[in-house]
Amino acid sequence: MLRFFVERDVRQLELQLKIAANMADPAKFIEHAEKLLEKGKPELALAQYRSAIELLPENVQLLQKAADLSVSLGQRGYATDLLRRLFAQFIASKQISNAAVMFRRLQRLKALDPEMVLRYAELCEKTSRRDGAEAYRVAFEDFQRLGNPNRALECISRSLELDPRLEDYREQARFAEALHQPTLASAALVRLGGMLEQLGQDASDAYARAYANDPASLAARLAHGRSLANHGRPDDAIELLRPLVNSPSTAEDAREPYAMALLALGKLEEIEPFAWGLFERDPGKNLAVLHSFISGLIDRGRAERALGFIRRLEEFYRKAGRLQEFMRDMAQLAESSQPSIPFVEYLAGLYNSANREHEYSQVLSRLFGLYFDAGNYAKALDALDRAVDIDSYEAEHQERMLRLVGRVPEERLQRLAQRLGVSAPGQNEAATVASAPEAAPEILEDLILQAEIFLRYGLHDKALQKTEQIKLSFPTDLETNPRVRQLFLDVGLAIPEQREESVPRDRASDGMVQAAEIGRLIARQNEPRSVLVTAVNQIGARCNYSRCLAALASPGKMPSLVVEYCSPDIPKSERSAMVRLLALGQRLVSSEPVFQATDVQDSEPLSPIRQELARLNVNSLAILALMNGDQAMGVLVVQQCGALRRWSADDIALLRSLADQIALVVRGARLRSLVSTLGVAEEKTGLLKRSSYIDAVLSELGRQRSGGEFSSTLALLQAAPLASESETEHAVSELVRILHSIAHYQAMAFRYDGDTVALLLPQTQAPEAEALVRQLREALSRIGAKITAGIAQAGAFLDFDPEDAATEWINRVARALTRAATLPERVCTLPPSPVPIP
Repeated sequence: MLRFFVERDVRQLELQLKIAANMADPAKFIEHAEKLLEKGKPELALAQYRSAIELLPENVQLLQKAADLSVSLGQRGYATDLLRRLFAQFIASKQISNAAVMFRRLQRLKALDPEMVLRYAELCEKTSRRDGAEAYRVAFEDFQRLGNPNRALECISRSLELDPRLEDYREQARFAEALHQPTLASAALVRLGGMLEQLGQDASDAYARAYANDPASLAARLAHGRSLANHGRPDDAIELLRPLVNSPSTAEDAREPYAMALLALGKLEEIEPFAWGLFERDPGKNLAVLHSFISGLIDRGRAERALGFIRRLEEFYRKAGRLQEFMRDMAQLAESSQPSIPFVEYLAGLYNSANREHEYSQVLSRLFGLYFDAGNYAKALDALDRAVDIDSYEAEHQERMLRLVGRVPEERLQRLAQRLGVSAPGQNEAATVASAPEAAPEILEDLILQAEIFLRYGLHDKALQKTEQIKLSFPTDLETNPRVRQLFLDVGLAIPEQREESVPRDRASDGMVQAAEIGRLIARQNEPRSVLVTAVNQIGARCNYSRCLAALASPGKMPSLVVEYCSPDIPKSERSAMVRLLALGQRLVSSEPVFQATDVQDSEPLSPIRQELARLNVNSLAILALMNGDQAMGVLVVQQCGALRRWSADDIALLRSLADQIALVVRGARLRSLVSTLGVAEEKTGLLKRSSYIDAVLSELGRQRSGGEFSSTLALLQAAPLASESETEHAVSELVRILHSIAHYQAMAFRYDGDTVALLLPQTQAPEAEALVRQLREALSRIGAKITAGIAQAGAFLDFDPEDAATEWINRVARALTRAATLPERVCTLPPSPVPIP
């Protein structure tokens, strides 16, 4: 019996030892776990995995299987522990890709250890700066949550070294200020301000905080000084920047904002010593500063000193081969500055030496007025004499001659009258006026003949000038004289409609005429600055406003361009007052496109700038938004000084119409500039090459997408084949020339094919494009040329990619041209697709 029990115990002990031996093998645990998974028992399988992990704690595959199973069973605690062990192993073995996978999984579980993340970030720095920066940001958030600001600041600083971001600079500055590290806070705020300016946002608060943290920082002082100068605080800017300007190590960087502040206060003497050096250091950036300085000298009657800088500027542009650009800048400077005889005399010599007869004639006419107003009648006669040499048929010459009667020798006036083809003026002006109508038919005949000769020899611009002169001097002949009407067709101008009877015009119709005339002058301009200069001068002079300002500026940003008109007895606006007025004006028209105030001192919205308006002697003003679709692109401001002006509905309607025209032409000028940079134009025709066609269409669709207005049209115009290829090419060239005459400000023309021209017409509906085609056909009929036209208006594509929408639009206008060739009228317009092609 005893032996039986002993043998039984031995067998049980041997069995237990055998089981223990088998279970000590981790492979058996893993095998058992896999069988349990096949049987659908994941909880028991995880238990087997845990037993195997106790035996193989660093087995990566085993840890990953157990972690995945734990996550699927919702055991987040155990899964987090396993993932952290894997993360640590991968970091220790520098397996960055595997560590990155574990980092993402732990990040989703919100179970990262900040110290471990720091080690991972340090590891990533050498291979991926972006991943390293992201890891530092995660560690920053964890240390911030754990209440460890010093480690948090360390992490965000390391992140910025790898991948600078605006919000990270903001956080770095906040923590540095809280931890009393002013030098670091100031540097972070200066960089924050720089990034805000790159995004077009206001950085003044960032720069002010940077300077407050560390007044000894040169970067903070310079940035804050520039911000003060740009925000209408020139006194503070000068006080802040003067030490930097006087320091050799920082003078160059500080001079540009310092000069702007001095200009705002009219302290030209302090700018003069370094004005030219500032321009030479960076001509592109500081040209506007030099122009403002020169304009200030002219306005203060120091034209001779201004001419010294202008002549140096002329020499600079001549050496660079950019004289045409210089002359254009000088013309704009003359428009924006107070009248000055020495400066206008210089312009006359400049245009004369460059053989720019049209501009030379205009300057001589202006010079006549300046000499006459100054009482220098002899020089006024000399100016008129030279102007007659250039163009003896200008209508205003007779009026100028009559103004000189009794003020200059009579024999000189008689000789001048003979050259003008009119009777010699006597002391009685009435007799002279009476003689003028007798000479009118002969003058009209000469003008028509000159224009026809210019056309015959291909001098289209000069023919267009003569035609415009006929339009202004002989308005009745526009309706009755067939030669005049044919001349309008030949130069590509719209033929004035015949009127059956004369109807007296009221104030509203006069306003419409004024708007049309001003709009015609604006539409001739090619650049945004010349558009604004022409607009403010015409609006201010024709409507008798004391001042008229126009500025281009996106909402909340400083203006990129500002021009101002002042009537002869009104001084120019102070720069600081102008800046504050424009900033407030942008806010006032942000919700409604028009703001008006009959009495500015009683207007509550204008209360922040009442003192500035009082200094400018402004009694009434109106502010209108310049709109590009639904987006504001600037403001138009008109002011009345010395008396109140009640704004009638007609006044506001006229101003709104003009504001819309200004915005349209500025936008067209910008778009043409963009397209001209995208592609090269043909030298002979001026057509842009086809390679830039798609880029321009994409650009226009992008603008429409942001504005939500789909009103642009594409047209393909194909010239019918003529007897020879050269004749067909001549027809295409004539088509382009006429097109530029009647739709210069709105059409962009591309060479689509040898005999086909593609037109992009921004903000033009399909019916307007059809009317344009009819005008082109009528004008081309005189040379026997015919065109086939396909037209397609843009469709809405808010939910689709611009490339897809552009493809659909371009293909649609091509289909329209193909279909037009089969129609009797040879014009086809295809509407937008009901459902845009994605």
